[in-house]
Amino acid sequence: MKRAIAPFGLALVPALMITGFLIERCLALEARILSSPGGLDADLRTTVLVTTLIVAFLAFVGVAATVPGGLAQPGTSGIAGQPLPRRDLLVLATGDAIVAFLLGYRAAALRVTTLRDALWSAATYGIAIAIAAAALRFVQIPRLMGPALLTLTFYLWDAFHAAGPSRRRDVRWIWQTALLAVLGVAVIALNLLIRD
Repeated sequence: MKRAIAPFGLALVPALMITGFLIERCLALEARILSSPGGLDADLRTTVLVTTLIVAFLAFVGVAATVPGGLAQPGTSGIAGQPLPRRDLLVLATGDAIVAFLLGYRAAALRVTTLRDALWSAATYGIAIAIAAAALRFVQIPRLMGPALLTLTFYLWDAFHAAGPSRRRDVRWIWQTALLAVLGVAVIALNLLIRD
């Protein structure tokens, strides 16, 4: 017998109402962005950032909740208290990467002028979040702290990536990108070793 991801009944009504409200606010924000002829002012940029971070947190929680044991609970005897199987870890990291890619694309599209630059920027968001998701689950950050730290990682990566093109040609930018690749390899190796 299959278990439902969310329980049906009256308890689901508030969650659906909040989801509907959030979607309505996101659509209203998109309408404001499209109707601002002079670009984004400081208030609108702040609103976009806050909305993006709220959506990111809720989406990261949703991804973790759909994966068995995705929300770690150290000290418990079930799957949530153990390292995730490789397949589930891959699903968790991939789901979080897709969320970060989509939100990263939206953030980058407000800053860059070409589709190629926006896609490249979005891909780096996805890679950074996938690495962070695997690392946070490996160290078994408990419950909602994992998605909260992923949201913080998204915010920091956004701040890092919002730098102008001249900064991205800086040697430090290349060094930091190489460090991200090394961290990714280390996280993958740790997760593979713990299961062997």
